[in-house]
Amino acid sequence: MKTIDNKFEIGEECYTYARENVEVVCPVCKGTKKILYSGYGIPCKQCNTTGKIVCKQTVVTPHKVKIRRIVASIWDDVTTIKYKVDSIGEYTNIRNRVESSLFKTLEECEQKCKEINQGESSAVF
Repeated sequence: MKTIDNKFEIGEECYTYARENVEVVCPVCKGTKKILYSGYGIPCKQCNTTGKIVCKQTVVTPHKVKIRRIVASIWDDVTTIKYKVDSIGEYTNIRNRVESSLFKTLEECEQKCKEINQGESSAVF
């Protein structure tokens, strides 16, 4: 009989990270969503009236999740544990996580995000 030593339990709330696109203020409308032309306010076509431009660069940011299910895969000498999670609060497309990408506290997760964003560490999803 195998014993699984999992770090988290079903129903436990913890933190993980997810990639997000970097957004910058639109350089044409300066975030106002309109430009003035001959005294008229015209919708800004550069940012599609959002006031922001989405860059191709991404960063990882922390997100709160709740463990929904634990999946253990057992081979002869290797055991892997993966977690099915649901996001809490804002919607993010986070569903499956390995144990090394989950953290008990927000501070631990923020530290890992900082390391990944600065290139000191790699992200494991």
